Amino acid sequence: MPHKLRTSTLVVASCLLLAGCKEKRHSDNTPHVAKASLNLLASPGAASGVGMASARARQQKLAYDHDLQLRVPAGLVERHFNALRDSCLQDVDLDCTLLNARVSHDFTGGRPSARIEARLPHQAVGRFIENATRPLSGETAQDVAVTAQSTTAEDLTPQVEDTGRRIRQLTAYRDRLEALGGRDNVRTEDLIRIAHELSDVQTQLDDAQSNQRVLDHRIDTELVTVSYDSLVPEAGPTSPLAEAWRNARSTFIESCADVLLFCMMAIPWVPVIVLAAGIGRLAMRRWKWRPWTRKNSVK
Repeated sequence: MPHKLRTSTLVVASCLLLAGCKEKRHSDNTPHVAKASLNLLASPGAASGVGMASARARQQKLAYDHDLQLRVPAGLVERHFNALRDSCLQDVDLDCTLLNARVSHDFTGGRPSARIEARLPHQAVGRFIENATRPLSGETAQDVAVTAQSTTAEDLTPQVEDTGRRIRQLTAYRDRLEALGGRDNVRTEDLIRIAHELSDVQTQLDDAQSNQRVLDHRIDTELVTVSYDSLVPEAGPTSPLAEAWRNARSTFIESCADVLLFCMMAIPWVPVIVLAAGIGRLAMRRWKWRPWTRKNSVK
Protein backbone atom coordinates (compact mmCIF):
# COMPACT_ATOMS: atom_id res chain seq x y z
CA MET A 1 0.00 0.00 0.00
CA PRO A 2 2.73 2.50 0.79
CA HIS A 3 4.38 1.59 -2.48
CA LYS A 4 1.19 2.28 -4.41
CA LEU A 5 0.75 5.57 -2.56
CA ARG A 6 4.31 6.58 -3.38
CA THR A 7 3.77 5.72 -7.02
CA SER A 8 0.52 7.67 -7.16
CA THR A 9 2.21 10.63 -5.53
CA LEU A 10 5.02 10.57 -8.09
CA VAL A 11 2.53 10.42 -10.96
CA VAL A 12 0.52 13.37 -9.62
CA ALA A 13 3.69 15.35 -9.00
CA SER A 14 4.92 14.63 -12.52
CA CYS A 15 1.58 15.79 -13.98
CA LEU A 16 1.66 18.94 -11.93
CA LEU A 17 5.24 19.59 -12.98
CA LEU A 18 4.41 19.14 -16.66
CA ALA A 19 1.37 21.38 -16.35
CA GLY A 20 3.48 24.00 -14.62
CA CYS A 21 6.13 23.86 -17.32
CA LYS A 22 3.50 24.08 -20.06
CA GLU A 23 1.84 27.06 -18.35
CA LYS A 24 5.20 28.75 -17.87
CA ARG A 25 6.11 28.17 -21.51
CA HIS A 26 2.78 29.64 -22.58
CA SER A 27 3.17 32.63 -20.28
CA ASP A 28 6.73 33.22 -21.54
CA ASN A 29 5.73 33.10 -25.21
CA THR A 30 2.84 35.54 -24.97
CA PRO A 31 4.89 38.62 -24.02
CA HIS A 32 7.43 37.84 -26.76
CA VAL A 33 4.70 37.76 -29.41
CA ALA A 34 3.24 41.06 -28.24
CA LYS A 35 6.68 42.64 -28.05
CA ALA A 36 7.50 41.49 -31.56
CA SER A 37 4.26 43.01 -32.86
CA LEU A 38 5.01 46.32 -31.15
CA ASN A 39 8.52 46.35 -32.56
CA LEU A 40 7.13 45.76 -36.06
CA LEU A 41 4.70 48.66 -35.77
CA ALA A 42 7.30 50.95 -34.29
CA SER A 43 10.09 50.04 -36.69
CA PRO A 44 11.51 52.92 -38.75
CA GLY A 45 10.95 51.04 -41.99
CA ALA A 46 7.26 50.56 -41.32
CA ALA A 47 6.82 54.17 -40.27
CA SER A 48 8.63 55.47 -43.33
CA GLY A 49 6.53 53.22 -45.53
CA VAL A 50 3.32 54.64 -44.07
CA GLY A 51 4.68 58.17 -44.45
CA MET A 52 5.62 57.56 -48.07
CA ALA A 53 2.19 56.12 -48.80
CA SER A 54 0.54 59.18 -47.23
CA ALA A 55 2.84 61.48 -49.18
CA ARG A 56 1.97 59.73 -52.42
CA ALA A 57 -1.71 59.98 -51.56
CA ARG A 58 -1.33 63.73 -51.00
CA GLN A 59 0.88 64.30 -54.01
CA GLN A 60 -0.25 67.32 -55.99
CA LYS A 61 -0.24 67.77 -59.75
CA LEU A 62 1.63 71.06 -60.18
CA ALA A 63 2.42 73.00 -63.36
CA TYR A 64 5.48 75.24 -62.95
CA ASP A 65 6.15 78.52 -64.77
CA HIS A 66 9.50 80.33 -64.56
CA ASP A 67 10.13 83.96 -65.55
CA LEU A 68 13.70 85.21 -65.92
CA GLN A 69 14.60 88.80 -66.85
CA LEU A 70 18.17 89.56 -67.87
CA ARG A 71 20.03 92.73 -68.79
CA VAL A 72 22.88 92.60 -71.31
CA PRO A 73 24.78 95.18 -73.38
CA ALA A 74 22.61 96.77 -76.08
CA GLY A 75 24.71 95.48 -78.96
CA LEU A 76 24.55 91.87 -77.73
CA VAL A 77 20.83 91.41 -77.16
CA GLU A 78 20.28 89.74 -80.53
CA ARG A 79 23.34 87.51 -80.12
CA HIS A 80 22.06 86.24 -76.77
CA PHE A 81 18.64 85.74 -78.32
CA ASN A 82 20.03 83.72 -81.23
CA ALA A 83 22.25 81.61 -78.98
CA LEU A 84 19.41 80.65 -76.63
CA ARG A 85 16.96 80.03 -79.47
CA ASP A 86 19.44 77.82 -81.33
CA SER A 87 20.19 75.83 -78.18
CA CYS A 88 16.49 75.15 -77.77
CA LEU A 89 16.03 74.10 -81.39
CA GLN A 90 19.23 72.14 -81.91
CA ASP A 91 20.18 70.60 -78.55
CA VAL A 92 18.51 67.18 -78.54
CA ASP A 93 19.31 66.52 -74.88
CA LEU A 94 17.26 69.53 -73.78
CA ASP A 95 14.09 68.17 -75.44
CA CYS A 96 13.02 71.82 -75.71
CA THR A 97 9.82 73.00 -77.37
CA LEU A 98 10.07 76.60 -78.59
CA LEU A 99 6.73 78.36 -78.11
CA ASN A 100 7.56 82.01 -78.81
CA ALA A 101 10.67 83.94 -79.86
CA ARG A 102 10.83 87.59 -80.86
CA VAL A 103 13.19 90.55 -80.96
CA SER A 104 12.02 94.17 -80.73
CA HIS A 105 14.04 97.07 -82.15
CA ASP A 106 13.32 100.69 -81.27
CA PHE A 107 14.54 102.64 -84.28
CA THR A 108 14.18 106.04 -82.56
CA GLY A 109 17.34 105.42 -80.60
CA GLY A 110 15.90 103.28 -77.84
CA ARG A 111 17.10 99.98 -76.50
CA PRO A 112 16.42 96.58 -78.18
CA SER A 113 14.80 93.74 -76.29
CA ALA A 114 14.13 90.03 -76.85
CA ARG A 115 11.85 87.37 -75.40
CA ILE A 116 11.86 83.56 -75.59
CA GLU A 117 9.25 81.15 -74.26
CA ALA A 118 10.01 77.44 -74.15
CA ARG A 119 8.66 74.31 -72.50
CA LEU A 120 11.12 71.77 -71.15
CA PRO A 121 11.21 68.62 -69.00
CA HIS A 122 11.95 69.08 -65.31
CA GLN A 123 15.54 67.88 -65.56
CA ALA A 124 16.39 70.29 -68.42
CA VAL A 125 15.19 73.53 -66.85
CA GLY A 126 18.41 74.21 -64.95
CA ARG A 127 20.55 73.69 -68.02
CA PHE A 128 18.35 75.94 -70.15
CA ILE A 129 18.56 78.76 -67.57
CA GLU A 130 22.31 78.23 -67.41
CA ASN A 131 22.49 78.67 -71.19
CA ALA A 132 20.42 81.85 -70.91
CA THR A 133 22.71 83.44 -68.30
CA ARG A 134 26.02 82.28 -69.81
CA PRO A 135 28.23 85.17 -71.06
CA LEU A 136 29.14 85.13 -74.74
CA SER A 137 32.63 85.38 -76.15
CA GLY A 138 34.10 88.74 -75.21
CA GLU A 139 31.76 89.19 -72.24
CA THR A 140 32.28 88.84 -68.53
CA ALA A 141 29.96 87.48 -65.90
CA GLN A 142 29.08 91.05 -64.86
CA ASP A 143 27.75 91.82 -68.36
CA VAL A 144 24.79 89.45 -67.88
CA ALA A 145 22.75 90.70 -64.93
CA VAL A 146 19.61 89.04 -63.56
CA THR A 147 17.11 91.83 -62.85
CA ALA A 148 14.11 89.70 -61.88
CA GLN A 149 13.32 86.02 -61.41
CA SER A 150 10.09 84.33 -60.34
CA THR A 151 8.54 80.86 -60.19
CA THR A 152 4.83 80.12 -59.96
CA ALA A 153 3.01 76.81 -59.59
CA GLU A 154 -0.57 76.02 -60.55
CA ASP A 155 -2.29 73.14 -58.81
CA LEU A 156 -3.95 70.99 -61.47
CA THR A 157 -4.96 68.18 -59.12
CA PRO A 158 -8.74 68.92 -59.22
CA GLN A 159 -8.73 69.18 -63.00
CA VAL A 160 -6.79 65.94 -63.38
CA GLU A 161 -9.10 64.08 -61.01
CA ASP A 162 -12.25 65.43 -62.68
CA THR A 163 -10.94 64.59 -66.15
CA GLY A 164 -9.96 61.06 -65.12
CA ARG A 165 -13.34 60.50 -63.50
CA ARG A 166 -15.13 61.73 -66.62
CA ILE A 167 -13.03 59.46 -68.85
CA ARG A 168 -13.89 56.43 -66.74
CA GLN A 169 -17.59 57.24 -66.79
CA LEU A 170 -17.66 57.84 -70.54
CA THR A 171 -15.66 54.67 -71.20
CA ALA A 172 -18.06 52.57 -69.12
CA TYR A 173 -21.06 54.14 -70.83
CA ARG A 174 -19.57 53.51 -74.27
CA ASP A 175 -18.90 49.87 -73.39
CA ARG A 176 -22.49 49.40 -72.25
CA LEU A 177 -23.80 50.94 -75.46
CA GLU A 178 -21.58 48.68 -77.56
CA ALA A 179 -22.77 45.63 -75.62
CA LEU A 180 -26.38 46.72 -76.07
CA GLY A 181 -25.90 47.24 -79.79
CA GLY A 182 -24.35 43.82 -80.17
CA ARG A 183 -27.48 41.96 -79.11
CA ASP A 184 -29.41 39.95 -81.71
CA ASN A 185 -32.90 41.09 -80.75
CA VAL A 186 -32.27 44.85 -81.15
CA ARG A 187 -34.62 46.63 -83.51
CA THR A 188 -33.38 48.80 -86.36
CA GLU A 189 -34.60 52.09 -84.88
CA ASP A 190 -32.90 51.19 -81.58
CA LEU A 191 -29.67 50.47 -83.44
CA ILE A 192 -29.85 53.91 -85.04
CA ARG A 193 -30.33 55.56 -81.66
CA ILE A 194 -27.51 53.55 -80.13
CA ALA A 195 -25.18 54.47 -83.01
CA HIS A 196 -26.04 58.16 -82.61
CA GLU A 197 -25.45 58.00 -78.86
CA LEU A 198 -22.18 56.15 -79.38
CA SER A 199 -20.99 58.88 -81.71
CA ASP A 200 -21.76 61.57 -79.14
CA VAL A 201 -20.13 59.62 -76.32
CA GLN A 202 -17.02 58.95 -78.39
CA THR A 203 -16.71 62.66 -79.22
CA GLN A 204 -16.93 63.59 -75.54
CA LEU A 205 -14.44 60.86 -74.68
CA ASP A 206 -11.95 62.11 -77.29
CA ASP A 207 -12.24 65.65 -75.92
CA ALA A 208 -11.69 64.46 -72.35
CA GLN A 209 -8.68 62.38 -73.36
CA SER A 210 -7.24 65.34 -75.28
CA ASN A 211 -7.69 67.53 -72.21
CA GLN A 212 -5.98 64.88 -70.09
CA ARG A 213 -3.00 64.82 -72.45
CA VAL A 214 -2.71 68.61 -72.21
CA LEU A 215 -2.80 68.48 -68.41
CA ASP A 216 -0.24 65.66 -68.30
CA HIS A 217 2.05 67.60 -70.62
CA ARG A 218 1.84 70.69 -68.43
CA ILE A 219 2.62 68.60 -65.34
CA ASP A 220 5.49 66.69 -66.95
CA THR A 221 7.13 69.88 -68.31
CA GLU A 222 7.83 73.42 -67.16
CA LEU A 223 7.32 76.73 -68.95
CA VAL A 224 10.37 79.01 -68.99
CA THR A 225 10.24 82.63 -70.20
CA VAL A 226 13.50 84.51 -70.70
CA SER A 227 13.54 88.26 -71.43
CA TYR A 228 16.61 90.21 -72.54
CA ASP A 229 16.78 93.97 -71.98
CA SER A 230 19.56 96.39 -72.85
CA LEU A 231 21.81 98.14 -70.40
CA VAL A 232 20.77 101.73 -69.78
CA PRO A 233 23.31 104.05 -71.45
CA GLU A 234 25.06 106.63 -69.33
CA ALA A 235 23.23 109.93 -69.15
CA GLY A 236 24.84 112.78 -71.07
CA PRO A 237 24.06 116.50 -71.16
CA THR A 238 21.58 116.06 -74.03
CA SER A 239 19.97 112.85 -72.81
CA PRO A 240 16.81 114.55 -71.37
CA LEU A 241 16.25 116.36 -74.67
CA ALA A 242 16.79 113.17 -76.63
CA GLU A 243 14.43 111.29 -74.38
CA ALA A 244 11.80 114.02 -74.74
CA TRP A 245 12.21 114.00 -78.52
CA ARG A 246 11.80 110.21 -78.65
CA ASN A 247 8.64 110.48 -76.57
CA ALA A 248 7.25 113.53 -78.38
CA ARG A 249 4.86 111.55 -80.56
CA SER A 250 3.43 109.48 -77.74
CA THR A 251 3.17 112.58 -75.52
CA PHE A 252 1.28 114.48 -78.23
CA ILE A 253 -1.13 111.59 -78.78
CA GLU A 254 -1.75 111.24 -75.06
CA SER A 255 -2.42 115.00 -74.76
CA CYS A 256 -4.91 114.87 -77.65
CA ALA A 257 -6.63 111.95 -75.99
CA ASP A 258 -6.89 113.90 -72.73
CA VAL A 259 -8.42 116.89 -74.55
CA LEU A 260 -10.92 114.67 -76.36
CA LEU A 261 -11.86 112.98 -73.10
CA PHE A 262 -12.37 116.37 -71.42
CA CYS A 263 -14.62 117.55 -74.27
CA MET A 264 -16.71 114.38 -74.15
CA MET A 265 -17.13 114.77 -70.40
CA ALA A 266 -18.01 118.48 -70.70
CA ILE A 267 -20.69 118.15 -73.43
CA PRO A 268 -23.48 116.94 -71.05
CA TRP A 269 -22.82 119.97 -68.81
CA VAL A 270 -23.23 122.58 -71.58
CA PRO A 271 -27.07 122.79 -71.34
CA VAL A 272 -26.86 123.01 -67.57
CA ILE A 273 -24.30 125.83 -67.75
CA VAL A 274 -26.33 127.73 -70.36
CA LEU A 275 -29.49 127.38 -68.30
CA ALA A 276 -27.73 128.50 -65.14
CA ALA A 277 -26.25 131.51 -66.95
CA GLY A 278 -29.68 132.51 -68.28
CA ILE A 279 -31.27 132.26 -64.86
CA GLY A 280 -28.46 134.30 -63.34
CA ARG A 281 -28.73 136.99 -66.00
CA LEU A 282 -32.50 137.25 -65.52
CA ALA A 283 -32.07 137.50 -61.77
CA MET A 284 -29.49 140.28 -62.15
CA ARG A 285 -31.81 142.24 -64.43
CA ARG A 286 -34.70 142.01 -61.99
CA TRP A 287 -32.46 143.00 -59.11
CA LYS A 288 -31.25 146.09 -60.96
CA TRP A 289 -34.79 147.04 -62.05
CA ARG A 290 -36.45 146.90 -58.63
CA PRO A 291 -34.44 149.73 -56.91
CA TRP A 292 -34.99 151.96 -59.94
CA THR A 293 -38.73 151.49 -59.87
CA ARG A 294 -38.82 152.21 -56.14
CA LYS A 295 -36.86 155.44 -56.62
CA ASN A 296 -39.22 156.65 -59.35
CA SER A 297 -42.25 155.84 -57.23
CA VAL A 298 -40.87 157.93 -54.32
CA LYS A 299 -40.42 160.92 -56.57
